[in-house]
Amino acid sequence: MREESGRPFFQEVRSAIAKSVYASGRISDRVRCKYRLQQRRFWSRWVTKAHGRHMGDLGWIPGPVHTSFTEVIIVRHGETTWNKSGRLQGQYDSDLNELGFQQAEAVARRLAQGDLPLTTVYTSDLKRARLTGEAIAAAGGVAQAVITRADLRERHLGVLQGLTVKEARQSEPEALRALESKRKDVSIAGGGESRAQLQQRAAAAVEDLARAHRGERVVVVCHGGVIHALHEHATGYPCKGEVANCSFSVVSVSTTGKWDVLHWGDVGHLAHLSFLKGHTL
Repeated sequence: MREESGRPFFQEVRSAIAKSVYASGRISDRVRCKYRLQQRRFWSRWVTKAHGRHMGDLGWIPGPVHTSFTEVIIVRHGETTWNKSGRLQGQYDSDLNELGFQQAEAVARRLAQGDLPLTTVYTSDLKRARLTGEAIAAAGGVAQAVITRADLRERHLGVLQGLTVKEARQSEPEALRALESKRKDVSIAGGGESRAQLQQRAAAAVEDLARAHRGERVVVVCHGGVIHALHEHATGYPCKGEVANCSFSVVSVSTTGKWDVLHWGDVGHLAHLSFLKGHTL
């Protein structure tokens, strides 16, 4: 397929349509937002029919953010030494490994593309998320320092933190069953959280920062368990599959508290890197 300005032709067409519609002063904000949704649906159907792929496979093309919404880019931190060795981190911390730093640089470059600036980068106060967020802020020219929040931490895994699954199966089988339970109200021994508690905490954190950034696009760097919880809060359904290190997703949060998933699980920027399919929290 022909490319213009280094971008696939159909992306150029989509961009031109979006710019012409948003530039028009003859339509209301409500109609403009409705058009944007219809545009996404049209191109999603067209691409699926023509190429057998979902629109998300083409990459995320950001547009202006209406003042009734906040667009939140959710990023999982880079790979850590404990991810590599299969240890359950929870709210324990471990360092990014070499691949983790490469992943952080890759997602930072991806999010720095385009003409629409990032305003603020929030991260969990755990080091693996903060280091990833600092790379994104530097690449995106974000003047404000990264803001850390404890309420964006990974799920507390109680007595399982620091163990491999094999070790947990031998020494803490009840706690491991609690972690693997499909029930949202089951907590983990040793001060661990239930899925419901995690979801309530994580969603409240995102809604709080969204209220402070209406009409803006912000980044939240957090953890696999948190991202699963946010997906379920936004859609009402559990997130299937793993959340890859330094993948990113985009949600829109309205002033009325309505969540919409705009883009999910983008790993296109990691194609030149090898990364594990099996991740630990």
